[in-house]
Amino acid sequence: SELSTLALMFDTREFQDGQLICKQGDKATEVYIVYSGEICVQISGGKKIIKKVGSVVGEFGLFTEGYRTASLTAHGETV
Repeated sequence: SELSTLALMFDTREFQDGQLICKQGDKATEVYIVYSGEICVQISGGKKIIKKVGSVVGEFGLFTEGYRTASLTAHGETV
């Protein structure tokens, strides 16, 4: 699949359920593509959004001021 091809082109990281991936306000240095599992996106204690397989997460910080605009947490085991 296209997602598997992309996975071969990038570094793969594994996260356990509930593990913090990055914190709002951190310097943005990476973009994440959800290969398996889910990522919970939360802005300053507000509404949580769940991103599923195939979603791109964390790109906004790279294209704006360079800092994370939301915290990302693994929702289930996530690659």
